[in-house]
Amino acid sequence: MTKQFVARTREFAQRHGIPLVSFERGQRKEEVAKTYYSRFAPAEGVVFIGVAQEKCSAFRSTKDNSPNSPYPRFSFYRGSVYVKQFYFYILDRDFGPCFIKFSTYFPFSARVWVNGHEWVKRQLAEEGIEYEPLENGIFWQLSASSFTSLTDSADRFGRAIL
Repeated sequence: MTKQFVARTREFAQRHGIPLVSFERGQRKEEVAKTYYSRFAPAEGVVFIGVAQEKCSAFRSTKDNSPNSPYPRFSFYRGSVYVKQFYFYILDRDFGPCFIKFSTYFPFSARVWVNGHEWVKRQLAEEGIEYEPLENGIFWQLSASSFTSLTDSADRFGRAIL
């Protein structure tokens, strides 16, 4: 199943012209992503797929070769494994930059990362409300009504993910 998952991910990238980028040990993924986001022209889509080898916790098994039993027996335990991870870096109209991380080790766990600050910035821009953006936040609102829009947007985001 793992081989099929990896092969299909690579086929998806090739079919859609999405770059596959190998992350080096110690490399900051966010810095690599900034470069690709800055060159991405469409309003939304998969920007690139990052590939990393990472340590994670998973179920492992051992075979107990007991001479007293005619049947094989297995023991299961939780242990550390180094597993290939695929990071699908996405640019979304509503959420801005985000990613979905897939483990290639069965049962193929996934993690979704979105930035609430980016979502609020996009909501304010859509409403035509001026603000001063920070890299990961909003510095100043120009009026009380703008502040109300900001807090309303933040509240909508909180309700949306609950």
